[in-house]
Order: sequence, then C-alpha cells, then structure tokens
Amino acid sequence: MRRLLDAMDHPEARFRTILVAGSNGKGTAAAALESILRHAGIRTGLFTSPHLLFVRERFRVNGSCVSQQALREFLRVHGDDCRRVGASYFEVTTACALWMFARRRVQWAVLEIGLGGRLDACNVVDPEASIITSISREHTDYLGRTLAEIAVEKARVARRGRTVVIGDVRGRGGRALRDELSRIGARALMYDRDYRLDVQGVTARGSRGVLADDMGRQPVSLSMPGRNTLVNSVLAVEVARRLVASETLEVSRAALSDAVRVGLRTLTWPARLQVVGYRPLVVLDVAHNQAAIAALCSQWRALWSRQCPVLVIGLLCDKPAERIGRLLSEISDTCLVVSPESPRGVPAAALAAKWRHLFRHVAACDTIGTAIGQAIRRAGRSGSVLIAGSHFVVGPAYAQLGKKPCG
Repeated sequence: MRRLLDAMDHPEARFRTILVAGSNGKGTAAAALESILRHAGIRTGLFTSPHLLFVRERFRVNGSCVSQQALREFLRVHGDDCRRVGASYFEVTTACALWMFARRRVQWAVLEIGLGGRLDACNVVDPEASIITSISREHTDYLGRTLAEIAVEKARVARRGRTVVIGDVRGRGGRALRDELSRIGARALMYDRDYRLDVQGVTARGSRGVLADDMGRQPVSLSMPGRNTLVNSVLAVEVARRLVASETLEVSRAALSDAVRVGLRTLTWPARLQVVGYRPLVVLDVAHNQAAIAALCSQWRALWSRQCPVLVIGLLCDKPAERIGRLLSEISDTCLVVSPESPRGVPAAALAAKWRHLFRHVAACDTIGTAIGQAIRRAGRSGSVLIAGSHFVVGPAYAQLGKKPCG
C-alpha cells in the first residue's frame, strides 16, 4: 500500500480520516459517523466493505455512491501502478477510495477496516481518531487464535495521543485491548467507563437512548431497529463529540448536536435488521459469524418474539457451522439452505446435512431465488422470513426482492 500510494503522489494526505475497526458493527458505526459529519456541513467520504451487489457501493462521496465511470477512470490512471506493486483486490479498492476522495475534495473520510487492523490496507492512513466496535473470534488464520491476539491486531488502528472509542468489549479481549492501547499511548475511551448509553426504547421501527459522558448528555434516536445498531451509532456520536471538544473538528457543539439528531434520524444502512416486506414479514441481515448471529437471534426475540421465521441462509467455509446452527434453531424450526455466491461458500447440501438434527425441517435449495420463493410460501401472510448468513447470500436476495442498495 505504501509503494502504491507513493506512485499515486499520496492522495490520503489531502483530507483527514477516521478509522473504524471491529469484528461486527463497524459498517453501521462508519455509516453513522459519515452521516453525522455530512449533516454538520462537512464534505465527506465513506469507504466500506464488502458490497451487497455493486462494487461502487464501497465508495460514497457526500452520501452518494460514485459512478462506474469513476472506477474505470481510476484503473485507467493507476491500473499499471496497481499491477506493478502486486496489489490485492482490497488494496486496489482502498487506493481507489483514497484517490477519489482526494479528487472530489473530501474534507473528512471515514474508512472501514477490512480485516483486523495492523496490516489492513486502510491502516496506511494517519487517522485523527479511531473506533473499535467489538472483538470476537474471527479470521483466526490471520489475526490469532485467541481473543487477546485478535484484540492486539485491532488495537493498531489507534495512534499515540489520539482518541480511540471502544465499544462494549469485555473479558480477555477487553483487557488485552486496554493494555495494547496503553502501550501505544492512545487516548482510549471505554464503554461504561468513560461514556455510557441509557437505552430508552427499541422497536421494529427504530431505537432511542441517551449518550452520557463527561461533556453532558446527548439524545440519540434512529429510524433503524435493534439495540446493537443503537450502540454502534453511539460510538460514532462519541468520537464526533471528542473531535469537536479538542477542536480537531471545526464544528460548534450546538451544530454537532443538530447534526447528530438529523444524521441519525435519516440514517439508512442496508441489510441490518432491514424490513423489506410485510405479509409475510421479510427481514434481511448480513450477520455472518457466530457473534453476529448470536446478536441477530437476541434482537429477533426482542423485536418479533411471537414470530418463528422461515430461515434462508448460507455460510462461508471458515464459520463454525454447528454453533451457528444451534443459535438459529432457538428462533426457528424451518431452514432453507443456499450456497453463497462465493468460492468460499459451504455447498447447500453439505450444510443442510449438518443441520438436519437441529431443525424440524431443513432443505437445500438450488438458488437463492428458489429459497426465497419457498420461504414466502411456507411463511404465509401472517408469518415471517429471515434471510442472513453472508453478504454473498443477502446481496443476491436484495436483488431478487427488487431492492437497490445504491442509487
């Protein structure tokens, strides 16, 4: 990445950045932060991954996805540089984001870490602040076998003397994270120690609460459902408040408070407990690992306790299928399994065979479209359908249901 940015004359030096890392929730936190900054009058860039349907979803300037033509232009100008340094797909997309943000005169960019933190392509920037949403056991071949090892990898998105806002991270992972941030010399703000969230209401139509810290109280209200969505959005609010307090972000406290109110009220982020249909109720969520599936099941029980959904799901081969199946069997007894549209996907027949002892009814489906059709018929008008497991399942489902994540 450094060699590539050298060749590109360092576009990342032309705007300020905030990094968002974490095992789960980082996309929501990044989108919330971008929305707050944009509604505070700042020209913003947002880089996230992976995409649901179109690669241009990863690149947003002032809230809008870039054009396909802009991606072609980057490859025309810097394609040879990417090939010369042997850049990976994610490194190319990261470099493309930085180039487009500089070209479009972005003032602040929010970058979502792809994997880990220390060696992630996004970590080549020098962030003004960072967020670490959560830590769970994932990508152990790259990040380490233990939560402590994974925490150290993610902690490296922080910088000496700069703010890093930490989500609700406890246990061994939390201790390792605090120790590493202390070693780095970052100003770590811990959930329930330096700030807290008082949840006031969570429904299928939205959530609200109050953020409290040493600067006072800030009401937070979203039109998106789910307690986890609210918690991850609060991390964005906290980091924005700290940047304003330190005068790193040149916005008044009153203007920031207004930006939080409007930015979160209008926030949309696809496939996060997203209701896309009624009669039957159809919900999409990109939960893809054990921790995310556990959170999804908990939130389903809180929001739709009387509904036993028909599941449409597929998993990638590096996920603990047995544990995930057991979690899902607590909210559903019918499961339609599909093969994710990825070479790393578990074949539907193989996953269905593994789960036959967990569900009353399990069937492998040839296509995602077939699975959705069967699920809707099984649910009936009064039932529900939950589609989850991977971007490589939910993205194609999004298209099948006629939705567009990017205008």
